Amino acid sequence: MTFRALAKSGKGVVVESVPGRGLALFKGTGEHTVYEAISRQRRKVLAGEKAAVKRVDGAYKVARASIEKKLAAVNAKIAAAQAAGAPISPAWLYQQERWTELVTAIDREMGKFGAVAAQTTVAAQASSVKQGGQDAKTLVAAAGVTTGFKMLPAPAFEDVVGLLTDKSPVHELFAQLGPTAVATARTIFAEEVAAGSHPSVIAKRLRKELGMERRRAVTTARTESIRAYTTSQQRNYQNNSDVVVASRITSSRDKRTCALCWARDGTILQHGEPFPRHPGCRCVLAPVVKYLDRPRKTGPEAFAELSSAAQRAILGPKRHELYVAGKIALPD
Repeated sequence: MTFRALAKSGKGVVVESVPGRGLALFKGTGEHTVYEAISRQRRKVLAGEKAAVKRVDGAYKVARASIEKKLAAVNAKIAAAQAAGAPISPAWLYQQERWTELVTAIDREMGKFGAVAAQTTVAAQASSVKQGGQDAKTLVAAAGVTTGFKMLPAPAFEDVVGLLTDKSPVHELFAQLGPTAVATARTIFAEEVAAGSHPSVIAKRLRKELGMERRRAVTTARTESIRAYTTSQQRNYQNNSDVVVASRITSSRDKRTCALCWARDGTILQHGEPFPRHPGCRCVLAPVVKYLDRPRKTGPEAFAELSSAAQRAILGPKRHELYVAGKIALPD
């Protein structure tokens, strides 16, 4: 099924009505309508992401509170031994009951945290797949094709939502939070006890390392959620390839948008072409609709029109100086 252009003007394109698709009429507002819709959709996506992060953070706080109690007990034991002038070594530490209780607590609580993070991520993926399909339909309609959108069913995304049920790197990350944290604790205590460090130094270092596990879990939840969303968009566009001929990477174009996303903004992806993204990427996909496409300025073009201060904030002083001098382009 195809569209045939009947007329063109400065205000847009009028195309023939096709059975099952309705009349597609573009009056020059499509560009704004599509990207305004994307902005609204992105806010909803980020709100869902924020809720998922809140659940992951809540689970981490519970885990940390339990670990802190055991950590305080171990450090009190070390402090007492140091005050008494007793010889302290990793071998001595490993014989202490308080140490065993701490290791058990770290393994148990970080394992629970990992389970909650995994469950939260899977739920976010499923929700994002559904929303991605609905939003793809909305964007195609905003471009001018208001009927006949064929949305893919949930089973078409089992490989996306089920990513955490196999031995994928993401699955391993969450499953190994407990053992990884225990190994980290062993290393920290062995090094610091051998060096005669004060218990407060040990506690600070352990908190920092456990906090990094929390950040990795949060980043993964965010990344997998938006990945599921854009995968749903792209596959639904492909499922309507008689109308949607490709996808266009679209960044948020705000102060949080990194230079890489500015550079990729406007890039056309053919159906089935991998969507290059980085952890924490917030880019989504706009539909490239046959005969009705009205692309806005690309990311590099829009970036060039930003104030010097805004460009510097994104690139950093040194790279901005090279950019202004024409020695590097935005993708560099």
